[in-house]
Amino acid sequence: MIHSQLDLAIDIATGMATKLQVPDPIKTFPQPVFENAVQLLVITDPPARKKPATPALYRCDVTTGECKLLEKDATSFTLHRL
Repeated sequence: MIHSQLDLAIDIATGMATKLQVPDPIKTFPQPVFENAVQLLVITDPPARKKPATPALYRCDVTTGECKLLEKDATSFTLHRL
């Protein structure tokens, strides 16, 4: 389960929470999307005071919290499940 407001991945079976290592908060809409059991795509929602305040696309490993930048400017991106 993903808690977008706290940038956490929570394992329902164990209750273990992993902090996702993104530099800005995660957008709550559209919601993050799982690529597979451990890889999550998220778009960040930088605060307006941050320059440039451009959302970015990351792939995060929910077991380690490590996130890799995929796209610096995800302004026109929308995540959805197929």
